Amino acid sequence: MSILCIDNKLRKLQKEGLLDVESVLYKRSELITKHLNLNQSPEIFMNYFSNNFGKTAIEINGARNLIKYLSQKYLLCATSNGIFSIQKIDLKLQN
Repeated sequence: MSILCIDNKLRKLQKEGLLDVESVLYKRSELITKHLNLNQSPEIFMNYFSNNFGKTAIEINGARNLIKYLSQKYLLCATSNGIFSIQKIDLKLQN
C-alpha cells in the first residue's frame, strides 16, 4: 500500500466519523513507519513529520507579488484537503 493510499484510507475513515484527528495522525505514522520499514516508534515519526513538514515548502518566484496584487482587488481565501490541526502548526511555523 502506498503512502497516498494510506492517507486516502484514513481521510475516508475520518470523514465517516470513524477516526478523530489524533487517531488519524497516529495511525498514519504507524502505517508509514511499517510501510517504510523504519526502525522507530510512530510517535517519533509523527513528531518529526509535524515539526519539519512546513520547512519543505518551496516558494514560487513572483507568488508573493501576485497575491499582494490580487488581495487589493479580491477577498482571497485558501482551502486544502489537509488535516486542520497540522495546518495550524504549519502556519505558525511560517508566521
